Amino acid sequence: MKSHPIIDAHTHIGDILNKGGGEIIWKKRVSKSMILDPISLWGWVGYRNFGLGNLLYRLSLSRAVTAEQVRSQAGTLENLRTSMDRLGVTHSACMPIHPYVVFGDVAKAASQDPGVIPFTTVDVAAGGDFETQLMADKANGAKGLKLHGIIQKAPLDDPRTHKAVEAAGGAGLAVLFHCGISNYYKGEEKGRNIPEYGAVDYAVRLVREHPDVRFVVGHAGMFEVEEVMEKLAAFENVLVDTSLQSAANIRKLIRALGPDRVLYASDWPFGDARAALACARKACKGDEALLRKVLFENAARVYGIP
Repeated sequence: MKSHPIIDAHTHIGDILNKGGGEIIWKKRVSKSMILDPISLWGWVGYRNFGLGNLLYRLSLSRAVTAEQVRSQAGTLENLRTSMDRLGVTHSACMPIHPYVVFGDVAKAASQDPGVIPFTTVDVAAGGDFETQLMADKANGAKGLKLHGIIQKAPLDDPRTHKAVEAAGGAGLAVLFHCGISNYYKGEEKGRNIPEYGAVDYAVRLVREHPDVRFVVGHAGMFEVEEVMEKLAAFENVLVDTSLQSAANIRKLIRALGPDRVLYASDWPFGDARAALACARKACKGDEALLRKVLFENAARVYGIP
């Protein structure tokens, strides 16, 4: 098999789920705590759902949320670099999420590791002068804007979100948004997120209003991948990333959106990077031109990477 440059179009550094998350980027010799991790098991079976939709996720939800928290706390730059080197990944697009990890955190990481592609984030709830902020962030290296309605507790069709997206488009930034109903907190902390804001219909209402903005649908909608293909494939400015998707689903996405609109991604440290890369390679079935598009060329074009 030929060697390709590889851009992982959707990763995270720092703990995006808890206060002081940016500080974790710089910690050394951090290992993921040993737990019963359903996310690892899901990666081991190649992200297949066996026709059960999100049933297994719902049945293991408490353990899955614990695994997300543990994985987020191991999101150091050192660990990301180790994972990249092990798999031959040349660049990772790192997504901050206000308020726990901000642009300054990932920009500093990018200054120390040229393999980090920094995205930026905004305080959607507070609103403000998004235009000035995003132009400044772009000048300082930002390649896109990350939105996460569930964690930021602001739906994608919120007027403030529209304002942020309009500003991102004006700055020439791609917009990657989380898509798919998921949970990150449990027990007394449940109120820290609104899982329903990951529903696909919120995304439809957003992209319809901004035809000139380049959107990347995070995780291709997770368990709602069929709905993403049904409702979002017709928008030519919409692309998807492959994180948390099986090889079979990635092949469906390539057929539905075309080979130029699918980006390899792992969602590291939440996703299993080795499994994600294996699924992308399997989906391309030895087609070297297609593999190069999915692993590198599409993300390089959308994110503006030379």
